[in-house]
Amino acid sequence: MTMRTNISYRFALCALPAALLLAGCNSKPGDSDVQAALAAVYECQALEVRDVKKLNGEPGPEGTYEVAFDYTVAFKGGEAGAAKILGDWVHLNKESDAARQARIDVERQSSKDDPRVQTLDAYVKQVDASMEQLVCGDNKEQVAVAVPLFKEGSEALKAGSGMVALPTGVRIVRTGLLSKSENGWYFRQLAVGFNSFDILQGRPTVFALPPSKVPTLLNAQASATGERTLTGIVHARLTDSCFTVTVDSAETCYAFPADPEQARRILSACGDGDRCSVTGKFDMQAESLGSVSKAVLAQ
Repeated sequence: MTMRTNISYRFALCALPAALLLAGCNSKPGDSDVQAALAAVYECQALEVRDVKKLNGEPGPEGTYEVAFDYTVAFKGGEAGAAKILGDWVHLNKESDAARQARIDVERQSSKDDPRVQTLDAYVKQVDASMEQLVCGDNKEQVAVAVPLFKEGSEALKAGSGMVALPTGVRIVRTGLLSKSENGWYFRQLAVGFNSFDILQGRPTVFALPPSKVPTLLNAQASATGERTLTGIVHARLTDSCFTVTVDSAETCYAFPADPEQARRILSACGDGDRCSVTGKFDMQAESLGSVSKAVLAQ
């Protein structure tokens, strides 16, 4: 996908009297001045400014200089860098979605107090912060360039793996107003929008997403406490009471704990036939509950 916006704009040559021509043109900014000014605008860990060329310009008010220029904003590291950065972006998006869904599932089966909910919440915040840093979310100029690039990269990678051609950067034509300080030229103002905006495509490359960390986080949390939270049906009987859990169409009826106090923790929250979320130490081989720390009536 190539986005292009063409806006007509006026260029004027240096129109000073002959006696002032030399002085005026000696003070006008060149390509390197425009590049240095742009570099200060695009301070992003994923992007860099390249190939700046001043197209034309004229003196502006109060010692300023109006310029038209083109330049490239590219992913650092070339095609390999684009693949790495865009791969990270797509992976982080999928991780954020997976962690949010896992949180919904855990809370539905257990409660907001389940330790896994806090683990997933912390992971979502970490992933979202990394995504914002990649897209340079604290700078509107960078976001205006980064978002279309990341969007196009995400579209190319939405299948997950395989040979894909990824965007490597964008070639832009734009206008702006430069001022000069003791440290050189800087942009007092950049025009809103672009005269042209052309996304550059790299060569097809093999790409594969890394595995999700969400299952590992859930398992690690369960291992840390030695407990799991499962949702099933309570079967309260005079003898042989059990808690039936269905996973992939296979039913397991976990026998209630031998300790009456542990068993009462289930029955105080859920009755016979109720759908219940139980947190405890499940022995899958013995099909029994060793202990119960919490039980709540499930929705």
